[in-house]
Amino acid sequence: MYCAAACPEGIIVSGSGFPRIDFSTGECTFCQACVEACPAAALGPAVDDRGAARRPWALEVRISDLCLAAKGVVCRICQAKCEAGAFAFPHPSGLGRPRVRSAACTECGACVAPCPAGAISLVAA
Repeated sequence: MYCAAACPEGIIVSGSGFPRIDFSTGECTFCQACVEACPAAALGPAVDDRGAARRPWALEVRISDLCLAAKGVVCRICQAKCEAGAFAFPHPSGLGRPRVRSAACTECGACVAPCPAGAISLVAA
């Protein structure tokens, strides 16, 4: 798997014969190293023919019932790690299940690994 070897973040792993992304070890920086390393050109560029940004995959953030903030424990690590500002909390104290602003989410996975409760995942949309 050329793409896995090229990934500086180490998030591309083997999965049933095809590579898969493992956000539990880090985030995607969208550096395009995997795209450039793929001899089969199976991975597309980060922009379409008009130069508009493309998302590399169709994922959505899911927050499970394990979320500490939803259980009354102040925790905003997902919000702190999200450079895109995709997380919002219903209460200024940081309590309550965070809301994900889908339009702002880049699907980079930066929120997954740091979550102390393992409550965040990215799943196929």
